[in-house]
Amino acid sequence: MELLLRGGADPNWVKSNRSVPLYMASQHGHTATVEALLRGGADPNAAKNGNGVQTASGWGHTATVEVLLRGGADPNAAKNNEPMPLFMASQDGHTATVEALLRGGADPQPREEWRSHSA
Repeated sequence: MELLLRGGADPNWVKSNRSVPLYMASQHGHTATVEALLRGGADPNAAKNGNGVQTASGWGHTATVEVLLRGGADPNAAKNNEPMPLFMASQDGHTATVEALLRGGADPQPREEWRSHSA
């Protein structure tokens, strides 16, 4: 990734399926790639097809969530009517990720539209 970024690759490039590189790296827990993308100027809150902290939370990628939060990701960000990262982490029992999100400023109160699905 470092080589691509040094060569001029756009860290916020939008793929045809509307995913950005940070989202894809976050989804798969590729923490080192997430770090490289953030250093290369990736928007930590990019949300074309969901955002990085949201998808990493849902998969329980705690280290990736922590890197995203340190990089400026909003711990409460969610695209459209999708659940917030805290809900994504808690619904599958990712306790360490829940704790990381709370330390990072996640709001434990669900948005109004998710009250019936609260963590």
